[in-house]
Amino acid sequence: MKSFSKMALLAAVGATVVAPTVGAETPRDSARGGGQVLLDPNEPPTTGALDTIAFTAQRERGATDNSGLADGQLQVNRRSGDAVKFHGVVECLIVVGDKAYISGTQSNQEGEGTPFELYIVDGSAEGEQGRGGDQAFVWYGAETETNEPDQKVPGQYTPPFEDSYCGIEEDPADGERQIPVVARGNYKVNDTNPSSPSSRKSRSTRSALSLR
Repeated sequence: MKSFSKMALLAAVGATVVAPTVGAETPRDSARGGGQVLLDPNEPPTTGALDTIAFTAQRERGATDNSGLADGQLQVNRRSGDAVKFHGVVECLIVVGDKAYISGTQSNQEGEGTPFELYIVDGSAEGEQGRGGDQAFVWYGAETETNEPDQKVPGQYTPPFEDSYCGIEEDPADGERQIPVVARGNYKVNDTNPSSPSSRKSRSTRSALSLR
């Protein structure tokens, strides 16, 4: 009788250990950060401050693999070049390794609905050598039409064609533009499924305009 009781107790404990956690959330791709960067070195700001970018972005809870749907916010104060200051709502996020492709629309009253696109590189993902190598670039309004795939760089997942993520060509730094390094600040990109190129391929054509 005692032996049976011990076995029953052990079985009950074992069942408790292996039981899945109720309500556990599946990890979701994300990107966040803030800092100062010089977006247009040809026309730097006339004041002491550089361009500032602050953002948070995370894939929507329950979003399918073939969807780039995301939640988040973006705050931009571009003082260089064509100056613009706006707050935006994130609608699309696709993470590929240490890179984040983000798009959405302006949310504050003046210019509400204007599309934006944001490209982020997390330099810290490369370890000590990448420290201080965070990069960022932002497109606003009609500028979002200037970064479509130009086929200058073969795509990583659909060669020889260059991919597009959230409306941004896979390699925006293809010789026509420089993606500046962040002067002050820090960007973090979290890729929860780095070995899933097929799902990213199916999400590649998502853009801010298509999600409006």
